[in-house]
Amino acid sequence: MALTARLNAAWKHEFADRQFEADTRFASAVQSFTLKSAKLPHDTAELGVGFCAELLRRDDWSLSFEGQYGLDVGERYTGHSFSAGLRIDF
Repeated sequence: MALTARLNAAWKHEFADRQFEADTRFASAVQSFTLKSAKLPHDTAELGVGFCAELLRRDDWSLSFEGQYGLDVGERYTGHSFSAGLRIDF
């Protein structure tokens, strides 16, 4: 059995618009409405950790976590994701 660990760290800076809008309407409706996205921070730290285990010769199991944390003063932004995977070679 082989176990491999993965760590990553990154920094993102948003140069473009931080909030997006879309004017939409339902197919059967006459009146439209506007959808606004969440306001993205200018600066974001991304941190991740993951593990991959090879239990047999032909399979890999993986588990990972990724987190995004807004660094702008006065604005709270966090995003989290978990993923799990199985790869089988045949």
